[in-house]
Amino acid sequence: MGELILVDIGICRRYPLLFWIGALIIFLQAYRVPVIPMLPGLDESFPYILNLGASTGARFGTDIIYTYGPLGFLLAIEDVGSNFTVGYVFWTIVYSAFAAAMSYFVVSRTQAWSAILGLALGAVVSGYIDIERLPSCFVMLLLFLGYEEPRFRTPIIACCGLIAAVGLLMKVTIGVSCLGAIIASTLVPFTSIRQISRRAAVAIISTAVSFCVAWIILSGSVEGISSYFYNSLQLSAGYTASMSASRANERLSLSLFLSAMALLAIFAGLLPRWRNLHALATIIPLVAIAWKHGVVRYDAHVFALVIILAFSTFCVSILHLSKSPASASNTINGWFTLAFYRPTIGILGATAITLLAATALDNANLKFTPRIAGGLEPLAHLRHYSQYRLYLRQVSDSQLAGSRLEADTLNRIGKKTVDAYSYELSLVAANPQLNWRLKPVFQHFNAFTEHLDSLNADFLRGPNAPSFLIMHHPRDSIAGVDDRHQLFDDPIAFLQVMRHYRTVFVENDPSKLQVGLLERLSDAERGFSEPTPFKSELARWNKTIYLPPTPTSAILRVKVDLTKSLSSKLKEALFRLSPIHLVYILSDGTEQRYRLMPPHLMTGVWIAPLFENYSTLYKFLGGLDWEGPKVVAIRFESENLSDYNEPFSVSWEKIDCDEGTPCQPASSRFVSTFADGRKGVPSLIRTTITAEIPTPAHTIRAIDVRLSTYGQINKGLLTLSVLDDNGNVLGKSRLNAALVRDNNYAMFTFEPIIQISGGKTLLQLSYEPVGQGLIAAWKSSETAQDLDFRAYGD
Repeated sequence: MGELILVDIGICRRYPLLFWIGALIIFLQAYRVPVIPMLPGLDESFPYILNLGASTGARFGTDIIYTYGPLGFLLAIEDVGSNFTVGYVFWTIVYSAFAAAMSYFVVSRTQAWSAILGLALGAVVSGYIDIERLPSCFVMLLLFLGYEEPRFRTPIIACCGLIAAVGLLMKVTIGVSCLGAIIASTLVPFTSIRQISRRAAVAIISTAVSFCVAWIILSGSVEGISSYFYNSLQLSAGYTASMSASRANERLSLSLFLSAMALLAIFAGLLPRWRNLHALATIIPLVAIAWKHGVVRYDAHVFALVIILAFSTFCVSILHLSKSPASASNTINGWFTLAFYRPTIGILGATAITLLAATALDNANLKFTPRIAGGLEPLAHLRHYSQYRLYLRQVSDSQLAGSRLEADTLNRIGKKTVDAYSYELSLVAANPQLNWRLKPVFQHFNAFTEHLDSLNADFLRGPNAPSFLIMHHPRDSIAGVDDRHQLFDDPIAFLQVMRHYRTVFVENDPSKLQVGLLERLSDAERGFSEPTPFKSELARWNKTIYLPPTPTSAILRVKVDLTKSLSSKLKEALFRLSPIHLVYILSDGTEQRYRLMPPHLMTGVWIAPLFENYSTLYKFLGGLDWEGPKVVAIRFESENLSDYNEPFSVSWEKIDCDEGTPCQPASSRFVSTFADGRKGVPSLIRTTITAEIPTPAHTIRAIDVRLSTYGQINKGLLTLSVLDDNGNVLGKSRLNAALVRDNNYAMFTFEPIIQISGGKTLLQLSYEPVGQGLIAAWKSSETAQDLDFRAYGD
C-alpha cells in the first residue's frame, strides 16, 4: 500500500504544469463561448406560464407538460409576478450557502497563500455559474467536501439528495444530473459493498422522500408524478435529438474542443488513486448530461458544459493543493474547530465573495453569462430592492406592449376560454384579463413525439377544449421554429384544429398586432375523414417522388418508415443524427424546403395543399377559396445518407373533405418570375413600373407582387394593370397601401378573370400616395424592366 501511495504522489508532482495549462484553457474558453444576450424583464417563451401554473395550482405533468416542474418559475425569477419575492429570497439564500460551502472547502483543504489563491479562484468561478447550473455545481462541491470529510459524508449525501429533489421540482434535467453525480460518487471507494449500498440508499431515500413531500405540498397529492417524469423526459429527449435553435460555428467548436482537452489534462494523474476516481465518477455524469443537453443541440445550454468543466477545474485545483483526505481516526479537526472556526471563515468568505463580485457587476455593468441576472446581479440590488423590482416590472410592461390584443379582439373573446396556438406566448402575459385555457404541451412546437402530439390532440378534441384559438402571424410567415412549417409542429393535433375550429377574424393591419382568431364550432365537427392509406412505394434520399393522383376534394399526407443503421444508433447515443428536410416541388417551377422531426415523419405529415403563409391557412380554416401553388412532387433530403437505411417505405394517406369545404386552391400559381433564387433589390415606385408576363396564354385570377414599405405605414392606393401588346387594359386591381407588409408579397385579385390569348402581355404597377408615402417594388436590379411577382390562374 505504501508503494502505491508513493507512486500516486509521484504522478501528482509530474503534472503540475499540465494541470495549470489545462485550467487556464478552460477559464479562457469560458469567455470565448458566444454569449446569447437576454434582456431583463419578461422572457416571452414560457416563464409566465410556469408562474401562472404555480400560482393557480395547475398539475405539472398533466395540465402543464414541460421539462420544468412546480418550482420551475425559480429559474426565471425576474419574469414572474406574485412569486417574485419567493424566487428572489430563495436564490439569495442558495447563493450564500453555495459561497459558504465553497469558502469552507477552500479553507479546510488549503493553507496560507494557497487558501488566498483558492478563494480568489472561487470568486472568479462564481461569477458565471448561473442559476440553472448552480444546483449541479453545488452538488459537485458538497460531494467533494463529503469525500474529504468521511465522518460527515452520509449527512452531506443526504443534503445532496435534497438539492437533487429541488432540482427535479425545478427542471427534470437538473435533478437527473444532480442525482447521477450523487449515485456515481457513492460508488467510490468501492472497497465495501455494504458501505456503497448504505451511501446509495441514503441518496435515493433522501431524494425520493424530499421530492414526494414537496410535490404533495405543492400539488396536494402524489398524482401526476409518473406523468411528469415520463412526459418531461420525452420532451427533453425529443428536443435533444431533433431540434437546434441555433447553428454550430467554428468558434464554439474550438472552444468546446479545447475545454475537453483541458479536462483530459486535469485528470492525467493529478490526484491520488481514490481521489482521482471519485472526482471522475462525480464529474462524468454532469459532463455527459451537459454535453447532450447543450452541445448536441447548439443552444444557450451549451454554457452548461463549459461551466461544469470550469467548476471541476476549481474543485480539483483545491484538492491538488491540499493535504490527503482525513480519515475517521484523524483528530486534527476538533469539534470546536469544525463547529465554529471554519464555518465562521466560510461565512465571512462567502460574504466577501458575494458582495465583491456582485458590486463589481453592478458598478462595471459586466454581463458575461446569458443569465447572470438570475444569480449575482439581484444580490447587488439588495440595498434598493423595491426600486429594482419596479424597474423590472417597467421593462416587462414595455416588452408586453406589442403583444396586447386590440379592444375588438378582446370583446369577441369576452369571458370565454382561449388558447394561444402560437410560439408567441407573451400573449398570455400581456392579456391576463382573458380566461386562458392552454394545451398540455403549451408550446406546440415542443410536441416532438407522437405521444406528446396526441396529448394536445386529445385536449383539442375533448370537452375542456378552449372556445377560441389565437394564432400570431408576424409578416404573414408560416415558417416556424427551426425552419419548420407550422403544420409540421404538431400534425396530429392540427387535424383536430381544422375539424373543430373556424376562422372568424384576422387582423392584417401592420400597425397592429397581427393575429387570427379561430372559434370552436358549436355544432358538429367539420366534415374531414380520418387519414386513409391508399398507396405505398419505396423511395430514396434526394430523389424526386411524384404525388399520386388524388381528387381535388382530398388532403394528402405521407408517412415514412425510417429504420436506423447500427452506426447511426451509436452516433445518436453521443450526438444526434443529421436533420431531415422535406422539399416541395411546385407547379410554377419553384421549390420550398422545410425541416422535419423524424418522429412526425413516421406518424404522418401534411403534403397538399401547401399553405405558404397564414393568409391562405386562415382562408382554408374559414372555408373560403384561396390561391396557392399546386404541389407536383416532393423530395426528402438528409445531410448524412447513412443515418437511415434505404430504400425506405413511403405510405400515402388521404383525408376526404365535404363538398362545401375547399381542400385545394381555387387557382394555382403558374409562374414565379424570381424562381431562380435571385434576391433582387427594392426599387422605389415613383411613377409606373412595367414588366412583362412570361407566358403565352393563360387565365389570371390574382397576382402577388413583392413590395417594400421601408418599415413604415403608408397611405394611398396601389394599382396593378394588365395590358396587351397594343396597350389595351385587360384588367385592373387596386390595393390599400396601409395593408402592405414590408418585404412581403401583396396580392392583387382580378374580377372578372383575365384571359391572355397570346402575344406580349405587360404589367404596370403604380402608387398614388397620401402624404409622404414610400413603397418600393422588388426587381432584379434598379434598371431592370421586371418585377418579383407570382401569377395565379386556372
